Formats: sequence, structure tokens, C-alpha cells
Amino acid sequence: VVDDDPAVAEVIEALLDPYGHKSKVFTKPKEALDSFITEPIKPKLLITDFQMPKMNGMELLQACKRDHPSLRCISASGTLHVEEMKVYPIQPDKHLAKPFYPRQLLDAVEEMVTG
Repeated sequence: VVDDDPAVAEVIEALLDPYGHKSKVFTKPKEALDSFITEPIKPKLLITDFQMPKMNGMELLQACKRDHPSLRCISASGTLHVEEMKVYPIQPDKHLAKPFYPRQLLDAVEEMVTG
């Protein structure tokens, strides 16, 4: 989970944990990317905000997918619109516009990790 707003990242983590989804929270995309690259076991899913300092969520997704092409991704953003995503060669598997309902997030996560 990558979101520069720690409260949002922690809420997402708190929503996922009771359903058995272990998550790691980052508030800086560069730290998330460094961890992603160095961890021997790659996550199945990236949930990322778009608007973040120094590296946006789409740039993070592009870099992660180069290292691990089977990574699934949910873009959870209040500022990214579907048209804006089209300029990037790699797209998220799902987009959730903030604010979203907890059930929307849980359903999207289930779809990504079981699909």
C-alpha cells in the first residue's frame, strides 16, 4: 500500500488485515520501490495513490512491473482520471476513485488476488 497520506495508507491496511491480506505500508513511493526490488518474495498486489511527491503512482507501477511483470495493481486516487492513465504504457488492473467505500476496496482486492 503506497499513499503519501499516512492516515489513508493505515486505513487501507486496517481494512485488509482482518480479511487475511498482509500488507506493507509506505508513504514514499521511492521507499516502496526500493523495498519491492530488494524483497526476495514479491507481493501479488500493489495498491497505490497517484498524486505523490517525487514519483507518482503510475511511475511507481511502471517501475514495479518492469521488475515483476505479473504484479497486479489497484490505483486508488482522487486525482487520477482514466484518460490521464492512457499516456502510460502499463495500466493498473483496477482504478478506484477516492473516496471509495471499504467494500469496493475489499472486492477489488479479492478480484486481484484470486483472479
